[in-house]
Amino acid sequence: RELLLDREHTGLEKLRGFFPRAIDRFLHCAEDRLFARLLMETNMLALRLQSLTEQTAPFYEKLIIEGNRDGSMRVENPKAAAQLAAVLLNIWCMPVIPGTAQEYYERFVLMRSQLEALGAPVIDDELLEQCRRFSCELEAAALRSLGYRREEG
Repeated sequence: RELLLDREHTGLEKLRGFFPRAIDRFLHCAEDRLFARLLMETNMLALRLQSLTEQTAPFYEKLIIEGNRDGSMRVENPKAAAQLAAVLLNIWCMPVIPGTAQEYYERFVLMRSQLEALGAPVIDDELLEQCRRFSCELEAAALRSLGYRREEG
């Protein structure tokens, strides 16, 4: 919420700062990883999608609208773009849908192009490099959520 009150950064800069925090929170919060595992059950996925559209997407939408106002973004439909970003980041780019490090990275690359096409160039080169590093951690988290452990050594 403090991001919404921040007047020193553009809406785009705020979204760029928020994305890595969301990924990092998932990686380091046991409850979020457990939740990802539970999401594999249909009812939990429906509840998560509802939460994303009712809570997360409206937050993203406010930042997109602010970005449109300050000129850092040019998004024609902020509500739909916010919903898409919320689902892509919180479902598709997380171990809810397991993948390899390369697959996670490719998801971030595709997410980057989709957001740019919508007028929200959130994932710049620096953030994409962070996503590359996160991808290895996401692969490990996916394996843990499925009950696998990496072999040591």
